[in-house]
Amino acid sequence: MIEWIDEFWIGLEASLNPYSEQQLTLFFTWLVVFTTSSVALIMADRRWLRLLAWVVCTCSSFGLWQAGWITLTIATSYWPAALAVVGTTAAGSFWFGRRRRRIQA
Repeated sequence: MIEWIDEFWIGLEASLNPYSEQQLTLFFTWLVVFTTSSVALIMADRRWLRLLAWVVCTCSSFGLWQAGWITLTIATSYWPAALAVVGTTAAGSFWFGRRRRRIQA
């Protein structure tokens, strides 16, 4: 009977500890998804749609994917890794999302 209490406390600690493996995995997953969607929104054709989608993406992702204080704690503690993930993801998203010229024959 005591085992389920121990499991509860371990799970609670993992969800509240910003340096747990679960929180770090969630943070970097969120960072890749957010950066990719932001680049895609930047490259959209219509400005009003781009702005609207970015606002919706920002409001929902920051609140739903992870608590704000945990995100800020991880981002400030692991800022070189976070910056590398953002840079790599943004560069890759721009590269794969670029418009290619058609070769005219």
